[in-house]
Amino acid sequence: MRKFVTKTLLSSFALVLVFSGSAIAINSLSNDKAVQAQEAAKLRLEGAKLKACENRERAVNSILDRIANRGERRLNVYSAIFQKVQDFYVKKGISLSNYDALVAEVNAKKEAAQAAVDAIKAEQVDFTCDGTDPKGVAAGFKEDLKAEIKALHDYQQSIKNLIVAVKTAIADSNQNNSASGEGEQ
Repeated sequence: MRKFVTKTLLSSFALVLVFSGSAIAINSLSNDKAVQAQEAAKLRLEGAKLKACENRERAVNSILDRIANRGERRLNVYSAIFQKVQDFYVKKGISLSNYDALVAEVNAKKEAAQAAVDAIKAEQVDFTCDGTDPKGVAAGFKEDLKAEIKALHDYQQSIKNLIVAVKTAIADSNQNNSASGEGEQ
């Protein structure tokens, strides 16, 4: 009986070992499939992210082009306004004591704005997904853009100061004319 129990136990252990070996093998196959699935998902995710980035690449480059062109258009508009103010000043024959200083300030701000716009156009880069540092490129462009916006704003403000001075001179000359006209009657 003892032999029977021993044989039964041995055969049971053998079965357990066989089944556990196949279970380990099955578990190992399951782990391999799981690892392969994770790697495939990782590749698919990177591929999906890369494809999304490539789809956005054209849009980002288009935005960068529009930003550069917008600065140039704003500069042209401000220059046209400045020219019209100067023509108006000459046409009306207005006398303003600090006119030359205001015009010099406007011209200095115009040169600074032109330099900023030229810098943005010269440093304009194409955004690429496979670049080494796409976020760094975008951040550098943003800094240049902020400098351009500030220069254009300063130029605009100097033109406003000139316009206010010319309007004040016109109002003063109109008051002087109306006051001298009342005294004659």
